Amino acid sequence: MSYGYNSRTAFSKAVTDINDEAAMLLDRLNGERQNEDQKTRPIIFVSHSLGGIVVKKALILAHERSRHYLDLLNSVRGLVFFGVPHRGSDIAYWGTFAANLLKVTQLGFGTNNSFVEALRRNSATFADISRQFIERGANLPIRTFFETEKLLNELIVDNDSARLNLPNEIAVGVVGANHKSICKFRRADNQKYSPVWRAVKNLVDSALVESIALSANSSDQISPSRESCFSVPFERDLKFIGREDIIAEIDKRLEVQRRVALAGIGGVGKSQIAIEYCYRFRDQYPESHVFWIHASTVSRMDQGYKDIARKLRMPGWNAQNVDRFQLVSEYLNDEVHGPWLLVLDNADDLETFFSAKSDLSSVGSKQTAPLVNYLPRSSNGSTLITTRDKRVGERLANREKAIVVLPMAVLEAEGLLWSKVGQEGSLDKAKASELLEVLGYLPLAITQAAAYISENNTTIEEYLEAFSAEDSEMQDLLSEDLPDLRRDFESQTSVVRTWKVSFDQIREQKPRAAEILSLMACFDRQGIPKALLHRDGERGNEFTTALGALQAFSLVAVEKGGTSFEIHRLAKVSTQRWLELQGETTKWREEALKVLTAAFPSADYSTWVTCEVLSPRVQTVTRYAFTSDLSLLQRAQLLYRMSSYDHTQGRYNLAYERGLDSLSTREKMLGPEHPDTLNGMNIVAVALDSQGKYKAAEEMHRQALELRRKVLGPEHPGTLTSMNDLAGVLSNQGKYKAAEEMHRQALELREKALGPEHPYILVSVNNLAIVLGSQGKFEEAEEMHRQALELKEKMLSPEHPSTLTSMRNLAGVLDRLGKFKEAEEMLRRVLQLTEKVLGPEHPDTVGIESFRLS
Repeated sequence: MSYGYNSRTAFSKAVTDINDEAAMLLDRLNGERQNEDQKTRPIIFVSHSLGGIVVKKALILAHERSRHYLDLLNSVRGLVFFGVPHRGSDIAYWGTFAANLLKVTQLGFGTNNSFVEALRRNSATFADISRQFIERGANLPIRTFFETEKLLNELIVDNDSARLNLPNEIAVGVVGANHKSICKFRRADNQKYSPVWRAVKNLVDSALVESIALSANSSDQISPSRESCFSVPFERDLKFIGREDIIAEIDKRLEVQRRVALAGIGGVGKSQIAIEYCYRFRDQYPESHVFWIHASTVSRMDQGYKDIARKLRMPGWNAQNVDRFQLVSEYLNDEVHGPWLLVLDNADDLETFFSAKSDLSSVGSKQTAPLVNYLPRSSNGSTLITTRDKRVGERLANREKAIVVLPMAVLEAEGLLWSKVGQEGSLDKAKASELLEVLGYLPLAITQAAAYISENNTTIEEYLEAFSAEDSEMQDLLSEDLPDLRRDFESQTSVVRTWKVSFDQIREQKPRAAEILSLMACFDRQGIPKALLHRDGERGNEFTTALGALQAFSLVAVEKGGTSFEIHRLAKVSTQRWLELQGETTKWREEALKVLTAAFPSADYSTWVTCEVLSPRVQTVTRYAFTSDLSLLQRAQLLYRMSSYDHTQGRYNLAYERGLDSLSTREKMLGPEHPDTLNGMNIVAVALDSQGKYKAAEEMHRQALELRRKVLGPEHPGTLTSMNDLAGVLSNQGKYKAAEEMHRQALELREKALGPEHPYILVSVNNLAIVLGSQGKFEEAEEMHRQALELKEKMLSPEHPSTLTSMRNLAGVLDRLGKFKEAEEMLRRVLQLTEKVLGPEHPDTVGIESFRLS
């Protein structure tokens, strides 16, 4: 419905005329909505200039007279304002606005003076309307469009006046539009029409979806609903300031392309813009998925994909070794699973995405194509990328130019500083301007400076004095180029200066906080578990206040859930540089290694979740070069445990490489006969066996067995493990008689040394039964498999990987005995459980799927 009014009548006489005009609008709407179908039709108000005041007053009246207008109020789904003056309590503004408006509007002879006087006279009323509307419009989607060009040298409603500044409002400038042309479009393909059409269409689409849902519910119909996923790991910044031009540009580009990149130096605010955009996207499209992935490494990408798969409960999402890249990519490529928005945050490394050498096997994937091939593509999905390297962003965005995020504009930077420090009126604005200039208008630097000023109850001038202090250490720091920052202008050192002041203060007042920061700088910078940072026996208050200091200076942030932390990239690099200047790099790398070695468990099934969480940290720390004997041995121990875990996950190549690295260190430092060396030799031999390299595995197993008999004795559990593993590789080569003999010997000795129900006994029973079956001794094999299965279900669990191995082996023997029905039922059961526990692509799962019953 289109509704017109005479502005001379509504605004040139008395206040009551505005009320009358608003009441007439409400009555006209009610008159158009007579039957029940019409009364439930959604309403979206679209208004221009002073018409927006009429609309706002109409909604205020509707709330005041809700008994008469309840159906109408319940039907309102959104508001669209074009050049509407929303200035609140500034009464003087309205006279100026009226004078400007009259320059460009033909109101008729003799009306000009009375019109201006009326606006001035009623300015208090207009201000009241603006104030009252804040509450009335707080729950409605609002799209505001403001003019960007002057008309007769006047900007009739400027950017600030056109905004309500409500959290549910999205404000966008209309390119090339003045106050008269802002809502006039000649063609549908007009450039300035696109954002307007999209905004109105989105409101209409949302209104229709909600209307259909309400209709279905009122008819007691149960329609399937899809729960939307929102995985942004940070809370919304309620004091987010500026950047509206960038957010508007993202919206504009996503109309014509599926991927958009934000590129800029670290600390410039790319991630903060992306976070704010996610929340606005959710507000605008509440039925859509919003995903957030830390894209700095393959490991972090894998964790992000795993999180998506878990939250959407994709088939196989909870398997320990599912190929997440392929699973999530194929799922989101299907248009029926949209709409969605995916954020790839900190996608900085070209090799991570585009190199065919990128080791996806380290996270369980068998794919050989570059990682970029597994980024989802769908006409029903959009991807937003943040990166320090513009080249990476543009390649990920299909060669489309990246949106370059520059340091804040002066006014934006001032607003950020005031919002963080507070008490704008009492601050020295000249000194503040000087500080912002020195800081390069970078958001991270401003936030850090504000935290220092607020926490220490100091002034901007005092902060500037501390900042400008000259000393040999500062000179050394500023003379060095920070690695991996790729900055070419002055602001690259501004952040370092700001951080240095903050860190020195933390080190002086909270030494424990400085220690935590130093440790965090040696790990992968995101998803650092709290448990790694907390010392044994440390008082909770000391740890909490230390972390609080780091968060107050914006050096670290707690990730959603409160169990893990991230350190900002600039803080990490700056801390590493500081540690280098202090000669403490080795100290804290060794501390990180020590902490991880103590925290990383054995590869038992019950520890897999912990192993998965710590794996990215292990990959980072084991790349460091260590020189002390203790650290080299700790690194070898960590690689040994990681190799064992890799083997349980079916990553046999990686298990071999890490095991061999560990073994090499132990042989060199401990000698070939040390028990730890022999353990390392065994894990490498097991990996060779799993790779199908039986000859090499047999040779190494025989060497390990010989040395263990010599060093540990013939009945030591380690010796019996070597005996069992050697028998296994003999069986794999078809040497069944020798394998059976060795398995029986190992079983006899294990029962003697460990007792009949020790888990190692079950392993021996299982392996002997396999060899018996391979020689056609099916009845004896069946008996032993049933014995092993019964004990494993009792001692371990029905879903333990070792239990599943016994079930699979028993099914094979039953098949050979002609017990086909029981064999088939058992095989189906074990396949289901194995897919659940190990994942669909684990070698054990694949082996079951390829198994053919008789």
